[in-house]
Amino acid sequence: MEVVTCKTVKKNGKSVQQCSAKLVSGVVKFNAAAASAQATLSRGGVVYATGLQTNVGGRVRLKLTAVRKLARGRYMLTLVTRTGRHELRRSVPLTLG
Repeated sequence: MEVVTCKTVKKNGKSVQQCSAKLVSGVVKFNAAAASAQATLSRGGVVYATGLQTNVGGRVRLKLTAVRKLARGRYMLTLVTRTGRHELRRSVPLTLG
C-alpha cells in the first residue's frame, strides 16, 4: 500500500498542501473524527487509486489501492459519504513530491 502524508505549508503567502508518498505494509491509522467514506485519488479525470475511509474506535483509517503508478504532481483526493439518499462529496487537493 502507498501511504500519502500531507501537511499544510505557506508558499508565496498562500497555504498549500505538500505531500509525500511511501510504500508500507499493514494497517495505517489516522487520528481524526470522520464518517465512513469511499475514497478516490485522481488527476485530470483519471483515477490513480481507490479505497475506503473508515472510523474504527475513534480513529480514521484510509486504505487506498493503486490502480496506476503514482508520479510527482497534483492530485485530488475525493471522499464520498452516503447517508440514506444523501451524498456528501469532499475534495482535497494534494501535491506529491
